[in-house]
Amino acid sequence: MISNTSVSAQSGGLGGAAGVCSPVCDISMAGQAGGVGQRNGTINGFHGDGGSTVFGSGGPGRSQTGVGIAGTGYGAGGSGSGTSGGLSTNGGAGTAGAVRITEFK
Repeated sequence: MISNTSVSAQSGGLGGAAGVCSPVCDISMAGQAGGVGQRNGTINGFHGDGGSTVFGSGGPGRSQTGVGIAGTGYGAGGSGSGTSGGLSTNGGAGTAGAVRITEFK
């Protein structure tokens, strides 16, 4: 995000790509993009939501200074973080994806 400006917005990150399978997968889905982060003043801002999947929910965006919130379920992204005073903070942790394997005898 641009520093020292009164109003600024940053697009969310891209969603994860769907897996490639050979032979063809039964289930393979891409993740949703993260939400937009915005600063409305020198201190106030809204931090983007984490991307969700069919199997997991992205961390909710914050409206105050602090680290991001972790995603839950499978393949979900963590939310953005926010700070004032030029200090850096970490975004929320994303979650691992899932693999389903069915074996036949």
